[in-house]
Amino acid sequence: VTLRDVCESGGKTPNEYFYHQGIVFGHMDYCTSIGADPSEGMPEIDYARQKLVNFAKAYDLQAVDLVWTQIKDLDGCRRECERGRRLGYTGKTIVHPSHGKIANEVFFPRQTDWAKRLMEAFKDHLSAGKGAFMFEGHMVDQPILTRAKNIISMAESYQQLDKST
Repeated sequence: VTLRDVCESGGKTPNEYFYHQGIVFGHMDYCTSIGADPSEGMPEIDYARQKLVNFAKAYDLQAVDLVWTQIKDLDGCRRECERGRRLGYTGKTIVHPSHGKIANEVFFPRQTDWAKRLMEAFKDHLSAGKGAFMFEGHMVDQPILTRAKNIISMAESYQQLDKST
């Protein structure tokens, strides 16, 4: 089974109540498979880590980043969460409660105020019947609008999850 097979299977399972919404990068499994020894900064997994994000996004799946195994190193956990976020991951695998708060802080959508202002400006601009436009000194076109919509959607999902727990 390849990464492409997993992504393409989407919600197609024999059980109508089960479908996957994301994929998780198991870095220790990967290192074991290729015979690599994880090192500081883990450069040996960079290629696979980024490839998983690209596949997940191409198939509209969430990309969940590797587990941080150094339980007491909270600063390291925050650094790895930040790195995963910069790479495009939307969450982190957690094996200890002390890491949950850190991951939630890092992966909670930022720029929600910007995204809401942008979408309001877009509504005004749309009524003028124009394409790309300027917003706060930057050109805005479809990819930027999609990013703003994604930020708002993710923030709303987090808020709904927070209310249910």
